[in-house]
Amino acid sequence: MGKYETYCQLEKIDLNKHTDIWNQKFYQTSPLYWPIIPAATKLNTTSETWPELAEYNQLIDNQIKNANDKYIRFISQSNQCDKFEEEYEPRIYYNGEVQTRLNNWHDYFQVLVWKTFPKTKTLLNRIHFDASSIRVKEKVKQRGSKENFVTLFDECGTIFVASDPSTISMVKSFEWDRLFVENQHLFTETIDCMVFGHAMYEKALKPYIGMTTHCLFLQVEQHYFRLNTKEKTEYIDDLLVRLICKIENLNTKSLSPLPILGVPGWYHDQSEDFYSNQSYFRPGRRKEK
Repeated sequence: MGKYETYCQLEKIDLNKHTDIWNQKFYQTSPLYWPIIPAATKLNTTSETWPELAEYNQLIDNQIKNANDKYIRFISQSNQCDKFEEEYEPRIYYNGEVQTRLNNWHDYFQVLVWKTFPKTKTLLNRIHFDASSIRVKEKVKQRGSKENFVTLFDECGTIFVASDPSTISMVKSFEWDRLFVENQHLFTETIDCMVFGHAMYEKALKPYIGMTTHCLFLQVEQHYFRLNTKEKTEYIDDLLVRLICKIENLNTKSLSPLPILGVPGWYHDQSEDFYSNQSYFRPGRRKEK
């Protein structure tokens, strides 16, 4: 068994046989889904069953090019992976082909995120490809810091958007009660939490105490909060690309943990006991950056 075949076989065994239960109106179950609603409603307009690959590709309609000037398109997941070029991220870079499982929430949300944040997804693919290419060329087995950053943010990332820098400081210093309780009125007025990671969207189908996302911060002008959803995501997609490109020594420490169910209205039981649970709303252990 080749060194790349091992990875693909694990994917095939663990995931390809899994079939999820379709819910056309999933986005009505939680406010967390707000950034991807435009893409979801466009894709799900007449769909009472899982979308097919043709519908996924129709959604993006040859409008997204990767960093290698290839159009992004969704294809069936391959059962073969014997070379570096056939791995998931390299294949996106070389051919624009995003391997996609049908009847699967994880990959469904991946499609919606590509539609919603195309520039950021393209940048993350390029960063991952460049880093992994160097690693393979140098025959290093362990993934590097840039690859780990991309994977964590791509799967579990959120953008914390605020017009007031003091609220950003609350997240960095783990002041959860001050952020979520004392200043709950600021959410949607001067604070937005915009989930990026497709794994977080999948987890939100069955939310559980302990769900933690990893965020980047963007400070915006107040006019941002007067934009509609599509305008907001397009605006943030541009800003996020610039931010990631400016970060030196890109690694998982570039991200800050955020107990996402603490966002006002994003969990069904946000009682005083809920917010006092320090196993979830953990006190800070590091200095503010």
